[in-house]
Amino acid sequence: MRRAGFVEAVGVALLCAVAAGAGYHLGQLVLSPYEASRAVILSVGFVYACYLLLRSSRRDGRVLAFTAWALASGVTAVVDPPVLFYLLTQLLMFWLIRVMCHHRRVLHGVLDGGIGLLSLGAALWALAGSGSVALACWSLLLCQALFTLLQDADVARDVPAGELGERFDRARRGAEMALRRVSTH
Repeated sequence: MRRAGFVEAVGVALLCAVAAGAGYHLGQLVLSPYEASRAVILSVGFVYACYLLLRSSRRDGRVLAFTAWALASGVTAVVDPPVLFYLLTQLLMFWLIRVMCHHRRVLHGVLDGGIGLLSLGAALWALAGSGSVALACWSLLLCQALFTLLQDADVARDVPAGELGERFDRARRGAEMALRRVSTH
């Protein structure tokens, strides 16, 4: 499966933001604002987690990652914490899915955690400034789309296994030749 691209991630962010805004206002017709917020966070979290898993180039760990997301979301729903904690749980699960399925380097995982914090700040700022759930969701997921840039850096560093062996052999021969030159002088 091909990896996620930035434009695609922005498109997912736009669709989720529109759906979140509409879902929140429609949800308030039958639910309290708190329950509507929880339902929107869970729904967007489900869609985004599925998107991350479907766009992962790794096949192993997808079921485990989805199970972990479902378990964390279920426990959070049962515990019934404040909405901010509910959102933090989803962001943590997004980060864990990306670390497990999209990133190969520890540094990229750490930077992805920073993207999560940046997205939380952007969402809270947008919500405080506008009061719009759609704008808050758009801000959050737009910042989350930055993970694709880290993923592209991983892909650029990938080397096929055969080529890696050839490179190693070439480097070994070069090092042996350099040692011979040093030892003869």
